[in-house]
Amino acid sequence: ISTTEDYRFGYYDDDARQVDRLAFNAPNILMVFAAGNDRTSSGPDDGSAYYLGFTNQTSTLARRKQEDYDLLSSTGVAKNVLTVGAVASIAGGYQTPADVSNAYFSNWGPTDDGRIKPDLVGDGVNIFSSVATATDAYAIYSGTSMAAPNVTGSLLLLQEQYANLHQDTVMRSATLKGLAIHTADEAGSAPGPDYSNGWGLLNTAKAAAVISDPTHTNLITERTLNQGKTYTLPVIASGTEPIRATISWTDPAATPLTINNTVTNNRTARLINDLDLSISDTTNAWLPWVLNPEQPQTTATTGDNVVDNVEQVLVANPVAGATYQVVVKHKGTLTNNSQPYSLILSGIGGQAYCVSAPTSQQGARIASVKFGTINNTPENTCTTYSDFTRLSTELYIGSDTGVPLTIKLGTCDYNVNKMTKVFIDWNNDFDFEDTSELVYTSGVIAGDGTFTTMVLVPAGLTANTFTRMRIVCVETTNAADINACGTYGKGETQDYSLQLVKPGTDVGITALVSPTSDDCVGAQKVKVRLKNFGSKAVISIPVTAVVRQNNTFITTLTGTYADTLSANREAELELNGSFAATAGLSYTITITSNLPADGVVSNNSFTATVTLSATEAPVAQAVNCGSGQVSLRASGAGTAYWYDAPIGGNLLAVGNQTTTTTIPASQTYYAALNSFYGTLGPATKSVFGGGTYGGGYQPMPLITTSAPVVLDSARLYIGYPGKLTFTVETATDSIVSSTTIAVK
Repeated sequence: ISTTEDYRFGYYDDDARQVDRLAFNAPNILMVFAAGNDRTSSGPDDGSAYYLGFTNQTSTLARRKQEDYDLLSSTGVAKNVLTVGAVASIAGGYQTPADVSNAYFSNWGPTDDGRIKPDLVGDGVNIFSSVATATDAYAIYSGTSMAAPNVTGSLLLLQEQYANLHQDTVMRSATLKGLAIHTADEAGSAPGPDYSNGWGLLNTAKAAAVISDPTHTNLITERTLNQGKTYTLPVIASGTEPIRATISWTDPAATPLTINNTVTNNRTARLINDLDLSISDTTNAWLPWVLNPEQPQTTATTGDNVVDNVEQVLVANPVAGATYQVVVKHKGTLTNNSQPYSLILSGIGGQAYCVSAPTSQQGARIASVKFGTINNTPENTCTTYSDFTRLSTELYIGSDTGVPLTIKLGTCDYNVNKMTKVFIDWNNDFDFEDTSELVYTSGVIAGDGTFTTMVLVPAGLTANTFTRMRIVCVETTNAADINACGTYGKGETQDYSLQLVKPGTDVGITALVSPTSDDCVGAQKVKVRLKNFGSKAVISIPVTAVVRQNNTFITTLTGTYADTLSANREAELELNGSFAATAGLSYTITITSNLPADGVVSNNSFTATVTLSATEAPVAQAVNCGSGQVSLRASGAGTAYWYDAPIGGNLLAVGNQTTTTTIPASQTYYAALNSFYGTLGPATKSVFGGGTYGGGYQPMPLITTSAPVVLDSARLYIGYPGKLTFTVETATDSIVSSTTIAVK
């Protein structure tokens, strides 16, 4: 059939057909299949002999390596199932597409006809899971067979959530599949699906939010498209996110292609009923994502999808308050004369903005507007209302630097007095009536004139939302005559679109990690927690800490976080040097990040006051009753530690009521409250005769304590650079403390 590769990779075979038939006959059951773990199993080396199929014949002809695309087979190729690939777990949770790291073993698509497979990815690397060796056995495994159960359990919870809100009815399998795809987190290097991560990383919380729909900006509907019919749904953009529409349907089973010398990577579509999804407004149309199986590494584009039974359309930059038409139709003749389908929508449920316009086209006019990347000079014509919402600019939320707004006014007949107000719907509630939404009121301008103002974007707004700016110019000398809504005599109203985003560069200090009031007196190191509030990764973050005691300057400590801090991530930094602390005194520590070009200065500094507890000597007694045991008794705020020397020495016992059989040579016991320092385990790895850096982090040391302890440091031997999360847990797996460190 092929001298260089196995035709079964990507081939829609009889097993795939049977699974699709089963799904079609059981439309409420979604089957989930693992994508497989063969991407690095490259087969025989070039020139080495291998058997041909199930025969005794051998060949040495070089075969295609299984190192990238076209690795799915059998049931994983079926149309109506959810095929799941594996990715590594993300410490701290998903923030950006770059967080998603595809497992080296996880199989990639496409199918032979170019369908998007795998459908999704899920956690599948070093998963702690129950295993079959015993009823209480657990182990750590990796594989798409770990990712698929992870995803399956999450999908069942979504069905339960839906049933709880819909009188115990459940979603169609196509609805559940479409919802999981609709709400998946973006993965890969470019927007849209790809043949390695499918539609992205499962986001169960986001899917559950679409089901519950607390913001009334989502829609899940199950419908049937009849032969020759078209379904049209008008929606209004909410501005809270892009408009995303997904349709999914359980397609009738297809017939496998005849196995011959033309079957390998045959692109003949296996789709039976071809539905089409699109979104349009008065001037534009948006089409579904498509991929090219001939060039599987290329990024997704949009166009006519003729192979997938899931289609998704994205309006990335919608106009808040504008109306869009969602259209579902079909090609050709539908098998069974109809096709049930599911439609999921997000970013809808908005309202139309109020009307603002003069009653006359003559008089004052807005000649030009410059604001951010908006630079608009309309034709020198007179009009009442101009919808320029196709023009948009980004505004950085909470930025300390204002954005200049320049407006030039003119006239259509003769010079008259006129004034202008500028409104911005900051909170995206489709009016301009809230506090601070009137951002500027001009003075009176008699003829042609220009004014400039600085617009400050408030802090606390929701990032990645879309809203509207309205400029109203009215022939008047009284600012009270100008309103955001309604009609007026002469002038002009113009509307523009705005997108509210995080600043690209914005690093702040969120906490003083140490010292704390529980620390011992003496030399104190200062450790701080930083957070990247911006949208871009940053590196080399300078930090200073000024230490004062009762307003008296003590010292300044400095340090630089030298590693890359990704967007929305936190990290800890211990500054260079230390300061001497006295028990019972309060120290005020002001920490400041000094990253150049930081967009928001207000979160750069953090101040904390720490009072180190005064050292309290215990009331202690040691009684030797002559029985070989010494009774040790102590009282005070803490746990007593008993030594044979006033400094250093050997630890003899721990506890406020305890005994010991060890009697110091001096016959004197020294007791201190909460005073212990020690080490556990081997000092170096050389005490072990072998070992490996792979296979997980084993064994986990078990430490039993009789009093609260602070783990000052731990020595870890790591095989690869990157980020490592070190976690301390109780015996019942409750997390006590966790920190993430950079490994060189």
